[in-house]
Amino acid sequence: MEIETHRPPGFSCPVKGCGKMLDAATGGKEPPKPGDITVCAYCINWLVFDPEMKLTLITEDEIVELDNDTFAQLAAYSRLMRDMGERRRRDS
Repeated sequence: MEIETHRPPGFSCPVKGCGKMLDAATGGKEPPKPGDITVCAYCINWLVFDPEMKLTLITEDEIVELDNDTFAQLAAYSRLMRDMGERRRRDS
């Protein structure tokens, strides 16, 4: 899988979980679109792009509706980011 970082013009959005401002999305070849899900690199919360491309916390209902592959991929990204954060804190 090719990973690219996308910085849509005018995109800057606070994460409701941690308050950090995000101005880019990293993922596949295509930029994110409404309904796509991402993981905050700061607080590890799962987020959904709304119709205005703002990030909202994913709801329990939305999590239940995820297919198994998407859930597993989000869980794996979350574990990876958590482990990376723990290593950074330990090594500093």
